[in-house]
Amino acid sequence: MNVIFDIDGTLVHSSNFDGACFTAAVRDVHGDVSIRSNWDSYTHVTDQGLIEQIAIENRLVDARVDDVKTRYVARVDAHLAHAPEDCIAVSGAQAMLQTLQPHHRLALATGGWRDVQKIKLAKAGIAADLPMFSSDGIAPRVAIMAACYAAIGDPETDTLYVGDGEWDMRACSELGWHFIGIGIRLKGKCEKWVEDFTCPSFFRYLEMIDNH
Repeated sequence: MNVIFDIDGTLVHSSNFDGACFTAAVRDVHGDVSIRSNWDSYTHVTDQGLIEQIAIENRLVDARVDDVKTRYVARVDAHLAHAPEDCIAVSGAQAMLQTLQPHHRLALATGGWRDVQKIKLAKAGIAADLPMFSSDGIAPRVAIMAACYAAIGDPETDTLYVGDGEWDMRACSELGWHFIGIGIRLKGKCEKWVEDFTCPSFFRYLEMIDNH
């Protein structure tokens, strides 16, 4: 089976600081532009999607994506140098990946930019040599996930995505993938849900999907 994971909120807890770092990075480059407080109100809740829409809504001639990305990476790196406790692995994540890797085709498909996500994974101690597909140059989450499948997916088997956001559920519905929700934001909102990867039900769901 193809098993694809989101990163933020799925493998790594980091949401208590990265939004502020992203906002600050945008304003480092573009000044006091208007940025919505609710990320879910943007069309594409990905780093690329956010900066593109912020540029349009603020009538910026150039989104200066590379400059914003550079500042974002620097701010995340600086923050975690002083507060490493703000980026930790979701409970059971490392052991779960080690258990699954010999038996399934695994990959990462994230709405974040690659360089930022690599920092978070390293700081959280997630050591898995997996293909990563990010939002560098790609705004829609569905397109990132589809690119991941095109590169690593085995069409002879089912595909499962594990994520923590309602946007992940919507993308999976559009792609016809199985979905397991993780974390507090999806509690009570999806059929298959776990608090973290220490929950035995995660592996039961996996077996159920694999054998359906």
